[in-house]
Amino acid sequence: MKLLHFAFCFISVLFIQAQNVVLQGFEKDNTHVLEWTVTECSYISHFEIERSTDDSRFEVIYTKEIHSYDCNGNYSQTIADIPKAYKYEYRIKAYLNTALPVISGIVTLFYQPENVEVNNFIFSSGTVQMSIISRQKNILALTIIDITGRTHYKNAFQVQAGKQDIQVQINITSTGVYFVHITDKENRLIYHNKCLVKNN
Repeated sequence: MKLLHFAFCFISVLFIQAQNVVLQGFEKDNTHVLEWTVTECSYISHFEIERSTDDSRFEVIYTKEIHSYDCNGNYSQTIADIPKAYKYEYRIKAYLNTALPVISGIVTLFYQPENVEVNNFIFSSGTVQMSIISRQKNILALTIIDITGRTHYKNAFQVQAGKQDIQVQINITSTGVYFVHITDKENRLIYHNKCLVKNN
């Protein structure tokens, strides 16, 4: 039992978030600005800035070299390379004179478009795929017509606030040029695209 208790304690230590790296963040001019403070005197090797856009996996996006001994040091980083998402979570991993890196708390920033944004649009004869970022719950209507004005698909679907990946099953049997229109519940056009579909 003692051995098991020791193993449990060791695993717990790996995930303890210390309080001596305090992080805050905000949006400014289409960038994300992170500011953090090391609240204890410590030798600092470097910081790793980590980001998650899927509510689960953090990835290192920037390494800031320091190599100094600092008391109550203040640091900042402006991030301009921002992938299209709705929710951004940032944290700082500080490499101090400790056995394990010290991890800050998580700062969450949201992207909220004025209305609805459509990204990563893919059109094929069998499916329409897209990513949608919406400020609030909405009902969208997807219409596909050919160059003669004939409607090949028309249907409405609901989206929630945030980012969602949408896939719609369609059946386009003829090779040709098609026009895609997406409107919101107020019948405002939010997306328009001209697509060439080839059927073998």
